[in-house]
Amino acid sequence: MVSSAADQAVWIRALVGGDVVDAAHLDEMLTITPLSSEFYSAAYDASGVPHVQLGEGAGLATWQVPGVGTCHGHAGAIPGSNGTAAYCPDKKLAIVILNATEPAALTPGYPGLTPLTSGTLWAASAGD
Repeated sequence: MVSSAADQAVWIRALVGGDVVDAAHLDEMLTITPLSSEFYSAAYDASGVPHVQLGEGAGLATWQVPGVGTCHGHAGAIPGSNGTAAYCPDKKLAIVILNATEPAALTPGYPGLTPLTSGTLWAASAGD
């Protein structure tokens, strides 16, 4: 599968915004499972990285981004490639991070989302 960051931003905004699946299925995708929450909490505690990802539902993760609020999306990694697509409904902000790293995704919760989302929001609102 090949897509651009722009393609993924359109997709994640539509998915999280409720334009792709009905409300019941979206709710299921967004509802964080207790096991997921426990896993991320333990991984953050063990790594010393500030807690960003709260957990995952059936297909969508939830991040709490300082200065931005709650963001929902999906992240994935294979050796040599990482990607995160998130939509932050309170700020109407979609952000996609694509990078090529080796090894992939050793830090829990894709913490790059935090500074990049906050920085992007600041840059986008600098004219306000």
